[in-house]
Amino acid sequence: MSPTKIFISHATPDDNEIAQWLALRLMREGYSVWVDMERLRVGDDFWREIEGEIRENAAKFVLILSKTSYKRQGVLDEL
Repeated sequence: MSPTKIFISHATPDDNEIAQWLALRLMREGYSVWVDMERLRVGDDFWREIEGEIRENAAKFVLILSKTSYKRQGVLDEL
């Protein structure tokens, strides 16, 4: 099975608003989207889940580049 999702990488919580806006627009157009605020829950092994999504399910990787995100280690790790 080939990857089908669009993975949205962003700085949490600073870029949550734009990430959610983008995710909703893409979903409205029929795309399958993965964004952490919709998928991760307290207690999740979030790095394992994020890495799995990127490696196994992401057909596209969208980076929200902001003054905050390019300095965040988590965003850099996702890249």
